[in-house]
This record gives sequence, C-alpha cells and structure tokens, in this order.
Amino acid sequence: MSYNISVKFDGIETPHVRWHWVKRGIELIRDGGLKYNSHSAHLYHELAWHFQHKVGHNLDDAHRFYKNAWCAEMMHDPGPDGRRNTEDDVRDGGVIGTRRDGYLELLDPQTDQARHRLKRLVEVFKMTPEKMKAVDELWGPLEWRLPDAHAIYWAQQGIEDVTERFDVTGPEGVPDGVLNADEEKAAGGDFLKLRRIIYQALQQACMQGRLISKPPNFNYGWNVDLVGRANDSYEKQMEAKRQEDSASNTDTGLAEHMSTGHKNFLRSAVYFLYVYNRKDDAAKWYKYMVDLYPQSIPVPGLSLDEYCVSRVQEDAGETDHNQTKAVIGGLLLQAFQYAAIGEDDQFVGHKSLAIQLHNRFEKEIGISTERVGLPPFEKLERQVLEDLFRPNSPYMHPVLIEQLRLVLKLPEEYGKNLEPFPDPRQPVQGPTPESVPEG
Repeated sequence: MSYNISVKFDGIETPHVRWHWVKRGIELIRDGGLKYNSHSAHLYHELAWHFQHKVGHNLDDAHRFYKNAWCAEMMHDPGPDGRRNTEDDVRDGGVIGTRRDGYLELLDPQTDQARHRLKRLVEVFKMTPEKMKAVDELWGPLEWRLPDAHAIYWAQQGIEDVTERFDVTGPEGVPDGVLNADEEKAAGGDFLKLRRIIYQALQQACMQGRLISKPPNFNYGWNVDLVGRANDSYEKQMEAKRQEDSASNTDTGLAEHMSTGHKNFLRSAVYFLYVYNRKDDAAKWYKYMVDLYPQSIPVPGLSLDEYCVSRVQEDAGETDHNQTKAVIGGLLLQAFQYAAIGEDDQFVGHKSLAIQLHNRFEKEIGISTERVGLPPFEKLERQVLEDLFRPNSPYMHPVLIEQLRLVLKLPEEYGKNLEPFPDPRQPVQGPTPESVPEG
C-alpha cells in the first residue's frame, strides 16, 4: 500500500491520494501488525522505516505533502466527528499541540482537552508521553510534529523490546543487555536495522528537524542543536555492534562500516554549523573529526575556513570564474532570504561563507586577477540585492521583500527604478529584418 499502490497516483497532481495509502500502510503495521506480533523486530523496523524513509526522506514526489499532513495530524484534532475540516475541529489541539514537546502536558493532564489529547495519543497513535519523554531525553530535543522523531521513537521501542525479550544470557550466564548472533536471529534478524534507523533519522533531523512554520504555511529546516545527539548515536551504535561481535566471537566489520557514515555526517555537520554562524561549535567538531578521521579533509593542515570553502568549491570547481561567481551569488541569495525571515545567524553564516569563497578564489588565481578575477565582493552583493528588488523579481515573495527592506533599513523606494526582469513568456524581440528587393 505505502510503496506500490501509492505510486500509481500522481505525486504532484494528487498527493493526497498517495498520502491515503502511505498512511494506511503505517496503520496496518502499527495498529494490526504490532498488535498481534508485539515483539517483532522486523515490524518495529518497518514502522520506523516508514517515518524515516517514506515520509521523512525526499525521494517521493509527494514527500512534502506527507510531512505537512503528518504535522497536521500532530497539531490538529478533528473533533468528535473524526473528520478533518469540519465545524467541530480543534485547531492547534492535536496530540502534540503548539510546542515541539507538547506531549509533556499529557504526563499529568489538568484539563478536559489535555485528557482528550492523551486518549487520542494512546488509542490512535499507540504512543505514550512517558516513552516519548524517555526518547527525548536519550536522543532529543526532537521536534515531535515532524516524522523523524517518530522514526526514532519506534526504532527505540523496538530496540528496548527486543533486548528485554531475547537477551537471555551473557558471559556470566545472565542477561547483559547485549544480543549475540543467536539471540538476534531469534528476534527476527532486524536488530542492526533498528540501530541504523536511530543514527540515520537523527542525521536527517539535523537537516530538516526544525519546524519553521506550521500548516498551512508549512516550512521546516536545519536543526544544528541535534549534531551532538546524532554523533552520540553513531558512537553508541558502533560500540554496541562491537560488543555484539565480541559476544558472538565474530568480526562482522559492520561497526567500521558505520564509521564511514559517521565520517560523512561529521563533514556535513561542520560545514552547516559554519554556515549557520555557529563558529565555535564548528571549530569543536572540526577538531574532533580531523582527530578521529584524518582522511576526512582533502589536504592535511586545512583551517576551518579553508575546509568550509573547499566544500563549496567541490561543486564550483577550483578556479572556474563563472561557477564560483554563481555559487557566491547563490550563497548571498540564501543569506538575504534568511535575513527576511529573521534568521540572523543563517544570514551572517551564508554571507561569511560567500566572503571566504571570494577571498580564496582571488588568492588562487594570483596574477590572473585582471583576466578572470571576480568583481569586488561589495559589487556582487549589490547585484544580488538589486535582483531581489527588481519589479516582478522571481526570487522572493513581495511580503518577504518588504520584510527584507525593513531589516536592511533600505529606502521605501529602493528598487522601484530598476529595470524589471524580462517576462519569460514573451518572445525575444530582435531587429526588424531588412526587406529584400524583388527580382
């Protein structure tokens, strides 16, 4: 239903139909599968995988609709009739509510509405606020209105249930919290997959685990506060696998295989912390990464600034004038977009990275500055700003443009006298061809 039936329908024209089948797949596993097979590692993994991959990832054309719909599920109570968008709906009254950790109100509900929310959480979503709190303390702070938190929740429940049920003996003949190969096989063989869900979903949540605006103006983005937790998850799962190998007297090499993902995660985390103007955190994780994985940087001895600029130049090319100029323009465009929505750290971080890239390019080309050098940074910045403020600019909504003007303290008439962008629907008008004499 989730993977085969849903894709028979157009993800752009009819995403709601796709969501119907994806949601039915989730309900089948959660409400039926685990009800009758309550200790199946395989089913716990399949349920967590739905939230991490089908809903949380961006491989499905309708993935944004899925995330929006799930966020609405968490924030919107359909009321006594059970149907959404009718008169008895309770807006912002879902099981999570208006805060990322709204489940905390349900630990000791004090109002009829809170008691109703708790009843829905337990009966409809098969979750408890106590278990959510335990997961949040272990892996959070998670945004419980977005799908990655639910992937982690179900994977953690599977890990705890499977360990409790199938860990029967350790080195001293008593349960030790570690599954050997025989115990893992008895649990269904998906125990390693459950571990993998934890660090993959946390890594994904670093990229998209912050709710910027709720439905219907749904938007989400990077959550750099989860970098430490994601790193912990890698370390814990790698160590757990080493212990399992030791308990089974085997060497699967899977812990070291996980380390490749860990290294790649750290490379991205350092870069995004830098872009988000978390320079101290970026420096801390950069040192940690280089000490643990010396081969994670292209050249020994790179500074943090040089490393982050090199990440951009992986796509831009070392000294390609046009590509470098385009990347700088893109970084500045993103910087101004962040400024418009009040994300000051991201604005400063993106602008700082654009400056670093400009400076490095000029240094790399040396005496060729006159031939292939870039315009001064201030000129590039002004070009991007003017493109944003041109009449009919396609880059930013007029409301955001006005917010940006106020943030940057620009005159009210700024940009009004700039030449509009050409209308892409109109054909380009060339000179009238000369008439050809007859004969």
